[in-house]
Amino acid sequence: MEMIWLPEGIRRQTEGERFREETIGASGFRVLIGEETVLKIGPQSGETERERRVLSWLEGRLPVPRLLAYETAEGRAYTLMTRLKGRMLCDAVYLDDPERLRRLLAQALEQLAAVDTAACPCEQRLDTVLEEARRRVERRQVDTAACEPGTFGPDGFRDPEALLVWLEANRPGEELCFTHGDLCLPNILAEGDRITGFIDCGGMGTADRWRDLALCLRSLQKNLAGDYGGPRRDGYAPDALLAALGLRMDTEKYRYYLLLDELF
Repeated sequence: MEMIWLPEGIRRQTEGERFREETIGASGFRVLIGEETVLKIGPQSGETERERRVLSWLEGRLPVPRLLAYETAEGRAYTLMTRLKGRMLCDAVYLDDPERLRRLLAQALEQLAAVDTAACPCEQRLDTVLEEARRRVERRQVDTAACEPGTFGPDGFRDPEALLVWLEANRPGEELCFTHGDLCLPNILAEGDRITGFIDCGGMGTADRWRDLALCLRSLQKNLAGDYGGPRRDGYAPDALLAALGLRMDTEKYRYYLLLDELF
């Protein structure tokens, strides 16, 4: 791997660490994996600041990386964290066993929902998220080419502004709990039948539970369908995961939170 410029404090703490670059996921950050640490590099933003705050607050509350250092330089953020043990839930060992995978996803969702949000430093309710979405639309930061087929075009929305107007006009009620914000299979780690951690934590905060459920169900479907290059596997049953959580499908919220995610 080529040499990367690092702020002095980060460089000192990573001296001697041998990194490899993580290629799974689509966070938009450069993620370097060492034996003991993970270094995340990307544009300084509200997301990087949220991740810094929430990682510190969650220590002892949820299995997330421990924040070792956070520095900014020339508009970029450098977040150094401990490396968690475990395999991503998109690993073949879990995709080949859909029933086991559903149990682990239910465990992960229950752990998140059990976090007491009374003193949570990060707000992700619709008021906050829609305001951020509007800023992204106005700055033309929405990559429509990366969106789901059909979201935009003849059978979808005219453009991100039209989608935003629809989202603002069709807000569902909110059943609040602590959420991950991007609860896809690569962001959940496990060993055997136990969840060992959550990564990519910049979107964490108080929000409606369907913010996580919608993205989790979509990720489960796409991974089992082989959409990311692996073989197709049978066993996608969203109702089974919801039943394990004592829930039923809410098609309105499911669609709403998938569409909201298109603006991020």
